[in-house]
This record gives sequence, C-alpha cells and structure tokens, in this order.
Amino acid sequence: MDPITIPEIVANRYHARWFHDQLDLSSVLHPINPYTGAVELMLPLVDIPAPFGIPIRRIIQYKNVDYNNELGHGWSFPLDYITLDRQNSAFVQDHVYSLLKENQRIILKRQPKTQQTDHSQSELISFTIDGYPDIQIVYNAKRNFWTLTIDKRTMTYIAMNQFQTSIACPMWPLCGSKSRQTQTYSTRWFLNAEAIADTGHTVYYYYDFIKNNTDIRLTSISMSDGSQVELSYSEDRITTLSVLTLQSAQQFTFHYSDNKQQRVLQAIKQSDYNVFDFEYDQQQRLSKIVYPNGAVWSPVYTQIPINPTALKKTIPIDYDGSIYYGPDYVVIVDANLTDGRLVLHFRGPLGGIGSSKTHATETVYALNDIKRYVVHAIENLLVVVVIYDSCKDISILHFTEDRWQHQKYYDMFPLDGIVSVGNTFVLLSDLKSLRLVMATSDHQYSDVELR
Repeated sequence: MDPITIPEIVANRYHARWFHDQLDLSSVLHPINPYTGAVELMLPLVDIPAPFGIPIRRIIQYKNVDYNNELGHGWSFPLDYITLDRQNSAFVQDHVYSLLKENQRIILKRQPKTQQTDHSQSELISFTIDGYPDIQIVYNAKRNFWTLTIDKRTMTYIAMNQFQTSIACPMWPLCGSKSRQTQTYSTRWFLNAEAIADTGHTVYYYYDFIKNNTDIRLTSISMSDGSQVELSYSEDRITTLSVLTLQSAQQFTFHYSDNKQQRVLQAIKQSDYNVFDFEYDQQQRLSKIVYPNGAVWSPVYTQIPINPTALKKTIPIDYDGSIYYGPDYVVIVDANLTDGRLVLHFRGPLGGIGSSKTHATETVYALNDIKRYVVHAIENLLVVVVIYDSCKDISILHFTEDRWQHQKYYDMFPLDGIVSVGNTFVLLSDLKSLRLVMATSDHQYSDVELR
C-alpha cells in the first residue's frame, strides 16, 4: 500500500514585488511637464518606520535638466547636509552655518557657551534655528560630526575625507601669504544616519567619490531591519536601483537615449518588464507614454499666444499705500488720512485670474484726520482699526455669500481698548466687556460677549 501524503502549503519567504504596485499614482499618473514636454516623475525610494504607523517616505525625482547632485544628472533626492561658509575669516563670529533640508537653506544660530564643569562637554557647540526652540543641534568639534534632534528623530552628519574642505590660517589676519600655520577645515557634512527613538529603526546612508574625489554620489541606503537600497551609475546617470528586504527583492534599470548632447530617459524596467516607456518627437518633447498596464497616452501640444500687457496690471495708489497678507488673500490699502477714507483692494497672493474673494474693492469711511491705521487679515474676516487722537474706530468685513460685506462698525472705541487677533478669531475689549468675533465653519458671522 502506497504511503498517504497530505500536501502542505508553505509560503515563499522570498519573492519579488512589482514596482508599479507601490507607486504613488498621484505623482506618476502623468509624468510630464506640460509646459516643456519633458519627463518629470517621483519614485518612492525608502519608507522609514515612524510612530503611529506613519512612515517617513524618501523619494527621488527625475527632471531632464542640466544639473548634477548626489544622484548624478537629472535625478534629485532630498538629501540633507550642513554647510559652513567661513567668509575668509578665522573668527567664529563671521562663520555662517546652514542646514540644507529639502532644497531649503536654514541658517543655524550659534549659542554662546555656558559654564561647564564636565570637561568632556567642552568640545560640543550648540546651535539653534530661530522659531524652533525644540530642535537640538550639536556640533562635536573634536570628532567633527553633527547631531540634529527633531522630536524623536536623531540625525547624524559626518564629513567626507578631504571632500569639500577649505584651507585657512587659525591666526588670521596675522598670517602671511607664505604662512605654514594653515589648517584644513571641513565645510560640508552629509547625512550619515537617521534614528527613530520610538521604533528603534536606524537608516544609514553611504557615499562614494567620483571624478578624482571632486564629486560625490549616494551609493546605498541600509536600514537596521536588514533592508537595503543600492544605486549604480553610468556616465553620471542612475542606471540600476536595487531594493532588497528580508522578504522581497526589486531591481530596476533606467535606459537613456544614445544622443550624448540630449540624453533623455527612454524606459524604466524591472526584470526586463517595461514599467514605463517614453518616446519623443524631433523637438525632444514627449510624444508617447506607455504605462505599466500597457495603456498608451500621446500628448498634443498647442501654441498659446500670451499678451504680455495683460500680465502687467497695476493698482493705482493715490495716497498712503500699504499691503497686508491674509491666509489666502492680500489686501492693498490706499488710505486718505486727511479725509478719512480707506480703499481696500483684495487680490490673490499668487496673482492669477482671481475670484470674488481675491478680486474685489471695498471702502471704509471714517472720520477726518486719521493718525494711523492697522489691518488684520484672517480667515474670512478683515479687521480695520482706525486710530485718532482720543479714540479709535473698528470696522469688520466678513466674506460670506461670495462677497465681502461690512459686518460691524465700532466707533468711539477707547484708545487703551484691546484688539487681539488669532488665526480665525478676534478678541475685542473696550474695558467694560470682552467680545469674541469669528467666522464659523459654515461661513456665518459670530459675535459673542464673553463677559
């Protein structure tokens, strides 16, 4: 009698994941710049586990522009680093430290040293960012590295050997042109590690030198759970991107045209499977996109004439002009202080055609001989405070029913009365009562006496 066997299903611990199943379709659904016809797309690179199950996503972005950074030509990555501009001076007061984070330059403010009893802390220099007292930034001068702590995230920045350095004399300006007292100083520190305290995860970034140590490339990213991202380059462009985890492996290849004068991205593949295909016309504009599901999209270009004079509109100011910025609108005030008339021009902060909210004009009529005025622009409310010698008037405009309306006018308000404004509310105190004025979520005007 043959032995009886029962089939057992065993999950394959190691498998391949398809790239397009993880793509953020909002960023790659139309990977095209409609104005130039060039490819522009963002691809997820690594997710760093963070508290509450909300990962910190790192992405790379492709734009066919003549620009090189840590990912070579055309590609960019929000890689953080710290820079030092010595201003050709040996005095620390002249040195400017900056944090380059997500393509924004943030100035670091050096903190004065305090009385320290622990000698081991003497090499530590603290920095702050204006407006963000909770961010801790420390530079270890002896070991030449930085730590930056934001909430429960700690990032470490290190200097690369003999890369981005400057030579200076510590005794400047007493140094001569032939001085032998010069020293080499680091001027750039790259992100090396990123640790999340609550989850225990750590991400490490690794680099390599190219072009005789005159440039640097990001070569790999590894996580404490064993996951790893590896990048390969050819002719200063990313050609291979490999993502390795304990359960899956992905390898993507990027293919470019042979024209060295105008090299464009032609295809993204995974295991010889086409993820994206791009074709171009004679003007190097996209003529066809083939998506992962085989769908084909061909753009059509049209020349749109633009009248330059239509883009040069002006607002005439006859008297005293000033500008006040609200959350989604701008107010330009033309104030006739002698006759007591303030003309309010509402516009959009970014220009454009505008709407009834951002393309309107209202007038506030007050008494003659205005000493000064203040305008508070908040969400759907505009508060105009007109100040005289002995009192002040308060005019409140409310945006409702698709237009600005004069809602309330307080005259003979005491000079020492209080007008306090938040993001969505106004507190008025005439020394006898306290009122709360705001626009409700359903765009209704609310005026409540608190006491």
